[in-house]
Amino acid sequence: MNRLCLSLLLVAFGTGCTMDLSTADMNSMDPYSREANPPATGADTGSTGPVDPQGDGTLNENGADGGVNNPSVADGSMQADASGTSLVPEDPNHLDQRALFQCDGRPTSSPPRIRRMERKEITYTMSRPMTSLISGSTMRHNPMMAPAHLPFSTYSKDVSVDVMGLDMYLGVHAAGWNAWAYRHYHGIHRITANGSYDVSLACILPVYREASATRPDAECIDNYVRELLERGVLNRPATDEEYLALRSFAGSVFEAEDDPFRGRADSLQEIATAAWLTTGALFRDELGDPALAADGRMPLTTWELAKAVAYTLDDRAGGVSATRMRITDDDGNRLYSEPSGTYLKAIRDAADDESIHQPETLSQLVRQYAAGIDEDRMDLSLDYTGSKLKSRSAYWVSNKIRRFFREWLGYEKVRTVFKDTPWATTAYADADRVMNYRLNGAYAYMTASSVQSAMHEPDFVHQLDDTIARIIVEDTDVLGQLLTSRRFYLPSSHDPRWDNADDPERDPSAHIIDPMSQVSKIYGFEGDIGFGRDERWTELAEGLRAGVLTHPGWLAAHGGNFEDDGSLIERGHWIRENLLCEDVPGLELVTVDAQLVPRDPALRARDRIADSIEDKPECMGCHSLMNSLGKPFEIFNHAGILRAEDHGQEPDGSSVLEFMPEAGLNGRVNDAIELTERLARSPHVKRCFIRQTFRFFMGRNERPADACTLSAMEATYDESGGSFIGMLETLVTSGTFLYRTQADQE
Repeated sequence: MNRLCLSLLLVAFGTGCTMDLSTADMNSMDPYSREANPPATGADTGSTGPVDPQGDGTLNENGADGGVNNPSVADGSMQADASGTSLVPEDPNHLDQRALFQCDGRPTSSPPRIRRMERKEITYTMSRPMTSLISGSTMRHNPMMAPAHLPFSTYSKDVSVDVMGLDMYLGVHAAGWNAWAYRHYHGIHRITANGSYDVSLACILPVYREASATRPDAECIDNYVRELLERGVLNRPATDEEYLALRSFAGSVFEAEDDPFRGRADSLQEIATAAWLTTGALFRDELGDPALAADGRMPLTTWELAKAVAYTLDDRAGGVSATRMRITDDDGNRLYSEPSGTYLKAIRDAADDESIHQPETLSQLVRQYAAGIDEDRMDLSLDYTGSKLKSRSAYWVSNKIRRFFREWLGYEKVRTVFKDTPWATTAYADADRVMNYRLNGAYAYMTASSVQSAMHEPDFVHQLDDTIARIIVEDTDVLGQLLTSRRFYLPSSHDPRWDNADDPERDPSAHIIDPMSQVSKIYGFEGDIGFGRDERWTELAEGLRAGVLTHPGWLAAHGGNFEDDGSLIERGHWIRENLLCEDVPGLELVTVDAQLVPRDPALRARDRIADSIEDKPECMGCHSLMNSLGKPFEIFNHAGILRAEDHGQEPDGSSVLEFMPEAGLNGRVNDAIELTERLARSPHVKRCFIRQTFRFFMGRNERPADACTLSAMEATYDESGGSFIGMLETLVTSGTFLYRTQADQE
């Protein structure tokens, strides 16, 4: 990092140890001054404390508890600090679900907050990809990842930035300023609000001939600073304070510029870097307008609301410039990653004319940007190109909706879970060497996104993305379809490009055997899966699989490393906490030697668990909440493939459900399909699904004060025949979303 960047960083975020980050502090930080007058530092990136941009307390340099142990207590909440303030919210699964859906008719609102931008949000707001396919992709390595202990990446409480995090951020954020420091930077183009290329900056950008180099006049600098802030960084009009601070800094940079020909790009880099270090670039406000306060509630301002809506649906603000892609249309013209030239243009337009405050406008925006059908899949064009797009379904959902289902269902981690002998106990466990090679190759392609990029076929994660997207687009009985549908989007088992395998004149560098030829066996059937999009949609035979919880991607993500591991425990744990919204006490409370009996060829996974756990009352206090819910999935192995036998016995998915929150859920089931069908019919599970939706899209836990919003979401879901998008509309037009509580802190 150069000396100027380090100076800016220290001035903006300080070198001290503590900081009371009030709203006034956030608005008054000046990263542009070359005079170092640092306030105190922020919190650890991606962790709680010591800076709380939503709170009112100053915590010490060792973190929230001063370095003192602060273990979870029995109810899952964290112990309070010395002042008596709880350091993290209590587990919302401890709340009475019935009470959460009993509306008392009082107006709703949420605590005011300042939300740090998350890794994907920063990357996409800079119009950079989350893959390595185009120039500038290093931005995806920025350090603003959500803390791992939070339930969803959208949660923002106690999430801030420190000097170390900003140092890492500066190492990769060049993609943000490159577009504003060079005349023809590849990829990002400076697009104006109406979708046209912005040529007004030519007076300040570097030139190719020294004789043409001049110093910009005041009007040129004024325009550059306003455009940089409004179109390149903040994606909203800059306040007078923000504009004047950067304008003053820009003036000092150009005064110090020795050579306008050789030094112009460096000068613009300094200015753009300063802009990207402002609090407006790294945080977004949801504080409300005190001038319009009534009944103890403050409505979000126009631009607070515009960003809230945009980041609820997507990972970028309305009006972010598109990127010119390497793909072309039928006439050979290169396409932009968003055909209109700017992303979420209707949200930006609604903010510009202030119609965004109208409920009907909000509903229309949700409908427009939540989901749809696009044969070109331009929603993925920033990250994937060519055949990688053609292998995906035409059904799409917005980035945030996709992220909700990935995070709630937890299937994305299938790419990182090691599987020993994925075909163990299946019909192909004893396949010959050649077949075993093909089977393992096909499974490897389905679990590794980097390999998928080379093979062009969607991996497990993308299959579930597209399967779920169609359910959302059709938007009827969404939860029921998620849990019981036998229709899946699968990878093709035959690529026509492999048809020359037997041709003696074939390219010797090409593979001889289509590596996907055996992929259908993963899903439990023999036969081909066609290459066309429509052919990839496969209705599996009744009794084979039903719903996303029986897809190999979900099963493998929540399975162990070996086929006789305790996969059923993890799967049951997930259902108890994420479909029933009940709590399983944490591992920190375990006081026994939690080990399964040694592996034995005669012992199934359920045998090892029974021998190790189920005759011990000290274990069953927790495991009684998980084991019976996980046993139905034992018809599948750890890799999510159907078992043909299980250590010399028939696969057994039978279980007696107990300690369920709803009487109709108790009782015997024979396998995972019976379990998911029972769960799909449950009003309790439906309410848990609504609560999970609320948590992700509001970015916080639900509270008793949110009962009217939760009950309204349920009413919409029921009256619409199970519409997820309708439920999201109700949330976005609720007082909980639109208003902030006066004198309240989250």
